Amino acid sequence: MANARLSGLDKEFYTRLLHESDDSLRRMALIACRYAVEKSDLLYPAILNALTAMADDKPLSASEVAELGKLVAALDGFHIGTDIRDRDKTGKTDSLSAKAAMFQAHAASAVFMATNPDPLFGALEAIYEAYLATGDWPALKAALTTK
Repeated sequence: MANARLSGLDKEFYTRLLHESDDSLRRMALIACRYAVEKSDLLYPAILNALTAMADDKPLSASEVAELGKLVAALDGFHIGTDIRDRDKTGKTDSLSAKAAMFQAHAASAVFMATNPDPLFGALEAIYEAYLATGDWPALKAALTTK
């Protein structure tokens, strides 16, 4: 069963993805990843290598996937640490550095999820993480649906 986080955001789009071909799902996952990486200024070699491999329709090696996983964990940890460090006395943060770290962590997660061998799962997760990385569903959806 495919993860349904995206269905809570846009049920119609989610349902459409359930009927897409594997090639179309991989293409949309790549678009979502590129969009998130560009918007979050995520310029790590592991991310750029993964995007190139996806564009060339080549699988990543186990070590490359592991490297991506470590990067996601590190960025997520940095995001949480930055958020905690920048909280005010009310427990809230409006810190630009915390938000940028969060967006980068989600963009990296989008790329990592897109590497999943199941094209449907990979696309659903990559698209949702790209949304979390940008916070702009209408613009991301437009990028995904423009042929």
